[in-house]
Amino acid sequence: MQYFEDDYQILTHDADAFGLWRPDAAFRLMQEIAGAHSALLGMGRDDLMRTRGCVWMLARAHLEVLRYPRLYDTLHAKTWYGTPGRVTYLRYITVSDDAGARIANIATVWVVAELASRRILLPGKALLPFPPAPEEAPPLPEPGKVRPQKAGKPQLSERTPRYSDLDINGHMNNASYIAWILDLFPMEYHGVHRIKNIRIGYSTEARPGEPVEMALYESGMDFETIGRDKKDGHIVFEARGDWQRCTSATGRG
Repeated sequence: MQYFEDDYQILTHDADAFGLWRPDAAFRLMQEIAGAHSALLGMGRDDLMRTRGCVWMLARAHLEVLRYPRLYDTLHAKTWYGTPGRVTYLRYITVSDDAGARIANIATVWVVAELASRRILLPGKALLPFPPAPEEAPPLPEPGKVRPQKAGKPQLSERTPRYSDLDINGHMNNASYIAWILDLFPMEYHGVHRIKNIRIGYSTEARPGEPVEMALYESGMDFETIGRDKKDGHIVFEARGDWQRCTSATGRG
C-alpha cells in the first residue's frame, strides 16, 4: 500500500478565533495520517515499540497553505512516502477540499529513534520493509535544514513546555512548536494575515519544565524564529515562514 487517503472534518479545536483552520492543526492532521499509513504498513508506533523499542520522530517539515478552509469543512488528505535516505525517511501529504481543489501541501522528513536513549537508528540498520516508493512527483521539495539569517534585532520571549504540549512519547509534540510560533504574533495581526508557508527543523528536545527562549526576527511579510534551551543554549528548533494578507474581513486568505 504505497498511498493512504482519509477524510477529516475541521472541528472546534482545529479552528481559530476567525473560524479558520489553524496551521498547528494542519501539523496534527499530518501526524495522524502519517501514523495511520505507517500502521497499515506494519511500521506504526506500536509495531516499532514492540519490535525495536523505537518511535518515529519528525525532523523537518514544510507546510504550504493555498487556501484556508473553515470550521466544519471536510478535508481529504492523501499521503505517500519517498525513498529512504542514509539517515531519514521522506513523507508527503496533500490536502484537498470536498470539491477536490488542493488547499495545502506538506513535505516531511522523519527519523526512527530509540525511545529510551533518543538515539537515531539509521535506515540501513532499522530495515523497515517499505515497498518501493511511488513515482508521483512530490508536492513540495524535500525540506532542507532551516538556516535563519537572523537579520535585525529580535523580539525575545520565553515559553516552558507543560502538560498540554506533550504527546504520547513524553516529549513536546511537533504541532505545539507551531502553536508557540503563532502565539508570537498579536491577535490583530492574525486578523489580517495568514501563514502562507512555514518550514521548521527540530534539533533537540524541549523538556517539560525547562524554559525555551525564542527569538523572533521579522522582515516585511517574512519571519524567522529560533528557540534555544535557556539553560544550556542549545538550539531546540528553527523556523522560517511568510505571511499573506487576508482578502476579507473574516480573516480568510
